Amino acid sequence: MNTTKLHIERILAEHGIVAVPGLGTFVARRVSSSLNGNKLSAPGSTVGFEYYSEMLEDGELCASLSRALNCETSQATNIIAEDIENIRREISIEGQSIIGNCGSLRSDDSILSFEAKTEDNWLQKLSIEPLSEIVAEEEIENENERRREAFMRSLRRTASSAAAIAIFVLIAFIFSQMPGRRVGDPQVASMGFEQPTLPVQPISGASAEPSLVLIFNTPADASCPVESEPIAIAQLPKNDPADKYCLVVASLASRADAEEYVATYGSDYKILEKDGRYRIYTLSGPSFSALNSAATETGEFKRHPNAWICRK
Repeated sequence: MNTTKLHIERILAEHGIVAVPGLGTFVARRVSSSLNGNKLSAPGSTVGFEYYSEMLEDGELCASLSRALNCETSQATNIIAEDIENIRREISIEGQSIIGNCGSLRSDDSILSFEAKTEDNWLQKLSIEPLSEIVAEEEIENENERRREAFMRSLRRTASSAAAIAIFVLIAFIFSQMPGRRVGDPQVASMGFEQPTLPVQPISGASAEPSLVLIFNTPADASCPVESEPIAIAQLPKNDPADKYCLVVASLASRADAEEYVATYGSDYKILEKDGRYRIYTLSGPSFSALNSAATETGEFKRHPNAWICRK
């Protein structure tokens, strides 16, 4: 192994220059990064060589070798001379002599030349992507402006969507707070009927007989109790099951309420189940006009001002 080659490389790394007797001077130089077209070269280092056959050793190489081998200076000088001779013999046989990672010595007739290694050790693993193009400052500013405009358009669209959603929620809230349609209104007869020919007049004056109150047992008045005080009823014509019309005085939601009503006011009141309701009627007749006349003659319209004629 050529010990002198190792010490040349080490001294170049530490001091940047080394003089080798009988060969010349090796000098290490730093190379800055450079731009070549669209490719960027990384910074690194290179080694230069100046051939001088009469070069004398400056003492640094000998001292380094002496310290490493723990020998006398004279012995280190002899080792260097022997290694230099081996380098020249290697160049004459192989055409070159490699000096570590620095490069290689070659012979051009009687003059030695040095070819530095193209890459530094620490740069071999460095990966630098080439530049596709150099973008002018004005183009960069234009691109930034376009991005700002696109962002503002997106922001305005987002704000418009948020405002529309807020308006929709407000309208929904307003509608939810509005009073709904009353579902507890009294149910009237579902079948069509003729208008009575005689007007219905309410009873006035303190001496009038008490009238039967029409109770609508709907969700709005389901808690209202049935009047327990009996009311006097005139002798009514007998109801015929074949009659098609009846005079309804009350419409209740359940059969239990209807039966309680009949038990309270008498058996002359009958129950008609129709359209999910239980209607209480007092008179019945074969036709609308016949039933209307009978109700007028017996005074049922006076006793029950809210009564109406319903088809069974």
